[in-house]
Amino acid sequence: MPAPKKLDLIPDALRKRLEAALMARGFSDIVKVTEELNFWLEAEGLEVRIGKTAVGAFSLLLRR
Repeated sequence: MPAPKKLDLIPDALRKRLEAALMARGFSDIVKVTEELNFWLEAEGLEVRIGKTAVGAFSLLLRR
């Protein structure tokens, strides 16, 4: 069984915030959105960090 995606490990509230940030930017500026997401994760005291590739893949899924 494959390991879960890192974005599946973050709280739903942060995932929804990520969705809103991506939509507000027209699904672009992945690097900046990724930096913001990792800032939010750190502020929540979570030790997981998400890469821009994962955020980009998530962005593609949202667009479809």
